[in-house]
Amino acid sequence: MFCDNTPFRVVVQNERREEWTSLLVTIKKLFIQYPVLVRLEQAEGFPQGDNSTSAQGNYLEAINLSFNVFDKHYINRNFDRTGQMSVVITPGVGVFEVDRLLMILTKQRMIDNGIGVDLVCMGEQPLHAVPLFKLHNRSVPRDSRLGDDYNIPHWINHSFYTSKSQLFCNSFTPRIKLAGKKPASEKAKNGRDTSLGTPKESENALPIQVDYDAYDAQVFRLPGPSRVQRLATCRFSARFAWGCI
Repeated sequence: MFCDNTPFRVVVQNERREEWTSLLVTIKKLFIQYPVLVRLEQAEGFPQGDNSTSAQGNYLEAINLSFNVFDKHYINRNFDRTGQMSVVITPGVGVFEVDRLLMILTKQRMIDNGIGVDLVCMGEQPLHAVPLFKLHNRSVPRDSRLGDDYNIPHWINHSFYTSKSQLFCNSFTPRIKLAGKKPASEKAKNGRDTSLGTPKESENALPIQVDYDAYDAQVFRLPGPSRVQRLATCRFSARFAWGCI
């Protein structure tokens, strides 16, 4: 039996503070109480729950929950805050499985109300384009053997968090496994195997005894006057002199 439960807990809403440090204590307490609040541990009459991945999280639902504050921003405007911005922090890399209709609705609400959305990813930046939405339902029925539908939401600003310790860290761990160096004996063996049917090296090689500076000077030299231009010059100068030398 599978049950999809999406709990929401609003900690702070419509508040303006000069100092937000005290709020961090409240948020930390809620993180500690989180397993009990959402009943991750098996209780009497309730099955045991498991956390979903960030890709299966309620990203668009959380954005729309924050959009409710800005729906009537033009009525009785609160001047304690300026601008309309939603910042979402995710532990993932910016890949989410979302509903197609909800994605269209979220984009339309964002454009209509002039709201900006910033996505801060705590994970390591992947080697593909992000943010990336994997759509649940297709717009038209297709063959199930075809791949899934994806969408890149260009209307979302995204960034990756980097701590101060990571900035001064000199160690680099590659995420792509590159081919190592082959020993000399293996190179010689592969060279003998691939030598058949290939053109000789001398056929495609450039001649060694070539003065490339002289060749470039010959190619890029300015063109000299043509025969017609020389005759016209001589006729013009003959009017002022006895002859043309």
